[in-house]
This record gives sequence, C-alpha cells and structure tokens, in this order.
Amino acid sequence: MPNDQDDTLWRIDGETGAVVETIATGPNPAVVAGAEGDVWLSVYEGGEIWRIRPR
Repeated sequence: MPNDQDDTLWRIDGETGAVVETIATGPNPAVVAGAEGDVWLSVYEGGEIWRIRPR
C-alpha cells in the first residue's frame, strides 16, 4: 500500500493486516498494481515506475 505521507510502500500481511515491511520510495508513491508475481508502483513526482519482486 503506498503511503504518500512519508514516501514509502507498505507490505501488509494478508492474514493479520499488520505492516511487515516498509520500503522507501521517491516522492508521492501513487498507484500499485500486481502482475506476474511482481508489484508495480508509480512514483508520481519522480516520474518513475518501480518493479518490486516480493520475497
């Protein structure tokens, strides 16, 4: 889940709802999508798209 308050992406445990990992991003992370086992994140102000491979 993107958190634009502190420019991070949270990995959330689907069973407990707890944040299990915090990833620093560029300014204003916006949209997250899943595809082919990866997570894609747009960083609005940085004009970037990040590909994140979950463990």
